[in-house]
Amino acid sequence: MNKFTKALLRYFGQGLLYLVPISITVYVIYMLFRWVDDITVPYELEYLGFQIPGLGLLIMLVFITIVGLLGSSFIFKPIIHYLELLINRAPLIKDLYSAVQDLMSAFVGGKKKFTEPVLVKMDAGGLQRIGFITQ
Repeated sequence: MNKFTKALLRYFGQGLLYLVPISITVYVIYMLFRWVDDITVPYELEYLGFQIPGLGLLIMLVFITIVGLLGSSFIFKPIIHYLELLINRAPLIKDLYSAVQDLMSAFVGGKKKFTEPVLVKMDAGGLQRIGFITQ
């Protein structure tokens, strides 16, 4: 093989290294969007012939926001407290619920639990990943 062919193959390989992860990520996001949209689209609109892409996702986002608004009101706080007391009585469910609650509060809660970004060395080859020191 001459130098030109070697360089061409090297650039082709580098192009694959750039495009394949991006393409797969975009495809997975697209498929997740379609899956969420398909399970949340109102069936009444399907029967009427309406197919608005993203409507199911929009309805789901509005519903989650309304639940968050109601959950933070003084009327629903005792209900949520009572449900948490019931959950704490079941050992396996309590562990799962508390782990998910801690994870979600770290990302969207008022208390910042990820306080310091760090680089973690993964192996002797110099591979590093971004991580966070948590409380």
